[in-house]
Amino acid sequence: ETDTDTDTDADTDANENTDANANVNADTENIAPITNNIQVHNDASTSIDPVKAALGNENETERKPKKGQFYNLFIEVQTGPHEGATYLLKPRSSRPCDIGRSKGKKFQQRGVSLFKDSEVSTCHGKFEYKAGRMYYTDTGSTNGTSFMGEAMEDNVQMEIICGMVLGVGDSELKFTIVDN
Repeated sequence: ETDTDTDTDADTDANENTDANANVNADTENIAPITNNIQVHNDASTSIDPVKAALGNENETERKPKKGQFYNLFIEVQTGPHEGATYLLKPRSSRPCDIGRSKGKKFQQRGVSLFKDSEVSTCHGKFEYKAGRMYYTDTGSTNGTSFMGEAMEDNVQMEIICGMVLGVGDSELKFTIVDN
C-alpha cells in the first residue's frame, strides 16, 4: 500500500465522519427557534425541548399561560412559490386561522393564502390556540401536510413547537410562537 492510498483512506474516513455529523445537525437544524426582532415565547414555567418534542419524545411540564394571556404564531415560508413571505397569525380556539390556496377574505385577512402553490388545497389546514398551546390540523387536503418527511394524518391536531417546519404543498413553513 502506498502513502497515497493511506491518505485516501484517511480522507474517506474523515468524510464519513463529517457526513455523519452533518446528518445529526440536519436533524436538529429545522427546529432551531427564529428570533428576528420578535419576542419568542420562552415561559419559565415550560421546559420544552424542541428536538425531543419534534421527535415525539417530549417530557415537558404543562404550559400555564397567565389569565388572559395569548400567544401568536409567526410563519416564515422557507421554500416554494411564496418563499420569503411571512405571516403573523392570532389563532384562538373559538376562531382558528386557515391556510390554503384560496384568495378568500378569511385567508387574506386572518390566515395564510398560498395562492401560487398549486399543490396546496383550497382549504388545506387550520391553526388553533387551545389551553396555552398552538396546534395545526390538516383538514383533509388532497396532497397532505408533512412533518420531518412523514405525512400527517388528516383531521388530527399536531402541537406546533417553536422552530418546527411543516411541508404544505410545495412550500415549507417554519413556525415561531411569539408573545401577544
